[in-house]
Amino acid sequence: MRDRNDGKQKKSHVGRWLGATAVSIVVAGITAFAVGVGSHEADKVESAQATISSSDSRLGAECGFGTFVPDPAAKHLLQAPRPKNWSVIENEPGAAGAGIAAAQVSIQGESERTVTLTGIKFNVRRRTLPPGAVLEAPCGGPIEGRAIEANLDTAPPRIIASSSDPQGLLGATAGDGRLVTKPITFPWTVSVTDPLLLYVIGRTSTDCYCTWTAELPWVSGNRYGTISVGNGGRGYIAAGGHIPTYSYLKGWEKIE
Repeated sequence: MRDRNDGKQKKSHVGRWLGATAVSIVVAGITAFAVGVGSHEADKVESAQATISSSDSRLGAECGFGTFVPDPAAKHLLQAPRPKNWSVIENEPGAAGAGIAAAQVSIQGESERTVTLTGIKFNVRRRTLPPGAVLEAPCGGPIEGRAIEANLDTAPPRIIASSSDPQGLLGATAGDGRLVTKPITFPWTVSVTDPLLLYVIGRTSTDCYCTWTAELPWVSGNRYGTISVGNGGRGYIAAGGHIPTYSYLKGWEKIE
C-alpha cells in the first residue's frame, strides 16, 4: 500500500519493470478524492496504516483452472506422478495461471473512520509465451464471492465480469442468459466492522505471458492513498493461447 503525505507521491513497485508496456483501465469512482487536503495538518502526516490495511495472495489453481509451466520443468513433471501438494507445480520457476491469474484481496478499515474505495486500475506487462504445458486436475468450479475480472487482451484492459454478492458465483447466468449476480460498482466503503474480501482476476486468451497488478485508490476524510495488489511486487501471471494441456487421472493425459 502507498500513501501520500504533504502532496508527495511514492512511486509504484510496477515502475521496476523496465521496457514494459503498461496499459490500464479505471473503473468509475470519485474523481475529486483529495477534497479537504491541507485543512488539518495532523491528518496530512498521519500514517495510512492507521486508516486502512490490506493484503493479497495468489488463489491456488489446483481446482477450477490449471497451471502453465514452462519447459523444461513441464516435461519433467509430465514424466512423474502428480505431486501430493499442487504448490510444487505452482511454485515452479515461471509458473502461471492457465488463462487466468486470480488474487484474493482483503481490505479493512483500521479506525472508526469510513474508508471509500474509488475504483480499480489494472497494469499489464505483456510478454511472448514460452514453450511449456498446462497441467490441471479435474475438479473445481466458478469463483464464489465478491469478484472483479478483467480482460488483459484489450488495450486498455476491460472489466468483463464482477459480482458484489459474497455468496454469488462470478458470471452465473439464468436460463435466458441474464446475469444473476449484481455487479460491483464504485465507490465502495469499508470500515473496521465492514471489511471487504475481493477476488481480483486477470484473464487472457491470446498467446500472452501477461503479468498484471492492480491498484485501488481510497479516501477517508483528508487522507488518501492507494492499495496495491501485486503479489509482493512480483505481480500475477496469466498464460493464454494454444498450449498443450494435460489432466491427471491415472496418469498425465493430453486433453488438447
